[in-house]
Amino acid sequence: MTESARATVRQWIISAVSLLGDQAYRRNVHDTIEKLYGATFTQEDRKPRRGRGGEPAWQNNVDSAYHLMKRRGEMLPSTRSDVWRLSPAVRMDVDATARRDLDAQVGDDPLANFRPKDAGEYVAQIEGRTINKRREHERVLSEYGLAASLLGWRPSTDVHPRDLELARETARVLVEVKQIAQGNSTKAVREAVSQLLEYSYYFYPAKGHHVRKLAVFSEPIGSAHAEYLSSLQIAAVWIDDDLGWDGNSLSKQWALLPNESARTS
Repeated sequence: MTESARATVRQWIISAVSLLGDQAYRRNVHDTIEKLYGATFTQEDRKPRRGRGGEPAWQNNVDSAYHLMKRRGEMLPSTRSDVWRLSPAVRMDVDATARRDLDAQVGDDPLANFRPKDAGEYVAQIEGRTINKRREHERVLSEYGLAASLLGWRPSTDVHPRDLELARETARVLVEVKQIAQGNSTKAVREAVSQLLEYSYYFYPAKGHHVRKLAVFSEPIGSAHAEYLSSLQIAAVWIDDDLGWDGNSLSKQWALLPNESARTS
């Protein structure tokens, strides 16, 4: 198994610095990357780099990628002890991508005319899908994953096509992230419900329907939708510009609602 590709490391940096408010010190960037992506590190990523005082390879690769990004103008110039800052060009690219279609699939729908005969056939097909998510979707996903880790959950995004899975002791939580487009929370809620029920059925057969389910939204969904999700045994949290994070009753009962201070902007 090889070390993570340079393009992957570059995306780690952009996601982490963006999550930390477009600028952060090296140590904070490293800490955030490990919290968000540590579950996806390869064995080679974690091996100590020779001549680097025991520093793991992934940290050395992050530093090397950062200096390359500075030379390319993707990060602003800095001194050794200065903060890492996204360049305006990269910030504009993040914002522009965030305005594109939600969860747009690349090419034709790979599930058109697909009628699985059993769960195994479904899993094989659905895991092979190529999905292009908006970066704003990824930002909300990263932001919640980091906040959940501060609550004691271990987040993992290495569960394609599911957005996120949280683990703590024997508990597992299936997470679906939805960005609300043009204030249409009804559409986002419908999509979240259908995907959570579908994925919980096919990907957790040994646990039946007992895996907990959580929908994360980019903005408030309204009290009626929040109560509706609770009635389906689906926890829900959302970003509120005034409160930070807010959620329905199940999110609080299951310890899935981050404190306001856990949200970065």
